[in-house]
Amino acid sequence: MRKRSSFGRKHTIICNGTVTADTFEKQLVEFYTSQSNAAEPLLVDFAESNYIDIPVLTNLIALSISRRDQNQETYLGVSHSKAVRDFLRVWKFPEAFRDATGISFEKLLVEEDQNYRGEPQTTYRGSGNGIDALEYDADWKEGYPGRRNFFEFTTYKLQDTPASAVRPGAIARCEGSHWNGDLIKEVLATHLPSNNPQEDVARVVIYEALSNCVRHPNARVVQAVSRFERYPNGKPAQLRVCVWDDGEGIVSTLKPLIANGLPIRSVRLPTYMYDRIVVRTRPYGGEFDQGHVEAQDNDPTTNTPDHIILLASLYPGTSRSVSVLVPEVEKFEDDSKKISQQASPLESKAGMGLYALTRTVVDGYRGSLILRTGCYLLQLELAHDAYVTQFRARYKAKVTLFSEGCLPFKGNLLTIQLPVRSLS
Repeated sequence: MRKRSSFGRKHTIICNGTVTADTFEKQLVEFYTSQSNAAEPLLVDFAESNYIDIPVLTNLIALSISRRDQNQETYLGVSHSKAVRDFLRVWKFPEAFRDATGISFEKLLVEEDQNYRGEPQTTYRGSGNGIDALEYDADWKEGYPGRRNFFEFTTYKLQDTPASAVRPGAIARCEGSHWNGDLIKEVLATHLPSNNPQEDVARVVIYEALSNCVRHPNARVVQAVSRFERYPNGKPAQLRVCVWDDGEGIVSTLKPLIANGLPIRSVRLPTYMYDRIVVRTRPYGGEFDQGHVEAQDNDPTTNTPDHIILLASLYPGTSRSVSVLVPEVEKFEDDSKKISQQASPLESKAGMGLYALTRTVVDGYRGSLILRTGCYLLQLELAHDAYVTQFRARYKAKVTLFSEGCLPFKGNLLTIQLPVRSLS
C-alpha cells in the first residue's frame, strides 16, 4: 500500500475536473512519451475530478491489464467528490476492474483513500424521471435477479466460464434482450430524437456490438457499460454505450489474412450501395490533414495502411469468418414477441453486423462511432454538407495515430454516442 506522496509528479497522472476520454488519453501520451522509465509504479489520480466519462474507466482497465502483463504496478486515487465515488459504486466499477484484471480494487487504492471503502452511497435514489429509475432500483436486494443499475458494468467471461455463467454464444442475445424491456424502450422513445424504432437499439446497436466482441480471437473478457451523460459544464447530453473486449486488435486480426491473399469480404453489393468516406488523419497532438476519399467497395491490400484496414472493418461484408472459423453467436430474440430475428439473405451474410450498426447509429440516430484499438483511434460520423458536395461522401472519419512510444490500447473498445433531447 502506497501513499500519494511516494509517487512524485513524473509517475502520477492527474485527472482534474471533467475527465473525458480525450483528456485521459492526453495524460497517458504525455506520461509515456516523457518517461525514461515507465515501468515504475504509476498513480492515476482522480482526487480533484468532478465528473468521469465511462470510456475513461474502460481505458483505465485496459491500461492496468497492459501494465500488469509487463509486471508493472498501477494505483488509483479516487475523487474527493462523494458524487463521483458513488458513481463508481453504482456503476459497479470496482467489480468490473476486479473481474477484468484479476486485481482487487482495494489493492489499487492509495493509502489515503482506503477510508472510503465501505461507505454507503447517497447520491442515487431512483426517484425522478425514467432515467433516474433505471440508474438506481431502490427495491433491488442482493441476490435478486437483474441489476440494481440498468447501465452498470456487466462482465462476461469467454473462457473457463462456470456452468452458471452466460454462454459465450448467448452473450449478445442476453445483453440485447436487456435493452428490450418496456422501461428502457420508453426512455429511449422519449430522449432519442429519431423516428427509428426503439427496438433498433437492442436488436442492432447492442446485439451487433456484443456479437463483434465475442468473436475476436483470444478474447477472455467482454464488458458492456452505458450512461446518459449529463455533463456539469453545459456540454450537450448524450447516451453513450461502451463495449470492450481484451482480445486481439481488429487490425492485427484482419492484416494477416490480407497479407496471405485470403478474402475478408463475404458479399459483393451493387456499386450504388457503397458509400464514400472522407478520411482525415493526424499524428497524436498534430493537425488533421486535408483528407482523402475511401470507397467502401475497395478491398484492403498488402499496401493498405493499418488505419484504413481498421476503417474497412465497418464496410459491408468485411469479416475474417470468410476465411477462418469464428465462434457462433445466437440470434437475437424479441422477448416481448417471442419471435426470432428474421434476417434477409443480405443481412445474414458475415460481416454485415457492424455495417448495420453503423447505418443505425450514424445514419438513423445521427450519432457517431469511436473505435479504439492498438495505436489507433477512429471516429466516424455523417459528412457535413461541404464534404457531400465536394467529395460526394456520405461519412467522414477522423483517425488519430499514436506513436510507438505510447502503450498500445489493449483489446478493442467500441464507443457508441447517440445525441439525446434535453435531460433536465
